[in-house]
Amino acid sequence: MIKTLTVSDSEKLSYLIEQIKAIIQNARDGVTISLMATKHQIGEEIVTSKLYKKYAKTQSDFFESVSNQTGMKAPTLAECVKLYEAYPNRDPNELAGELFKQHGSWRNARLELWGDVPADGRNIEERPKCNKKCPIHCGNGR
Repeated sequence: MIKTLTVSDSEKLSYLIEQIKAIIQNARDGVTISLMATKHQIGEEIVTSKLYKKYAKTQSDFFESVSNQTGMKAPTLAECVKLYEAYPNRDPNELAGELFKQHGSWRNARLELWGDVPADGRNIEERPKCNKKCPIHCGNGR
């Protein structure tokens, strides 16, 4: 015999699904913030490196060398430097939180900061509607 959900169970299931969606969105938001902070930290490491200053005139060659050793694309490394130069001496996590609150995604932040259009041609990313439970921009932590 197949059990059917009662109205009460259906409401509980809806609530459970909303909770799971909120957890997934919070994880995605956390990854985005972490990515932004990491980009800033990488930019700081590069900019404060004596090698960066030494090879400032041939940055593309420098970025290619670093790219070959790290596996990061040279344009991504240059983007990290641009981020650090735009916000020098800032706490990376604090900055990333601010950028996330303002822009919602790295793509949107990059577009706003430098007018860069992503290589894949995508436009500004739409943020999902808040369920009023997210700790990032609603402040409702667990």
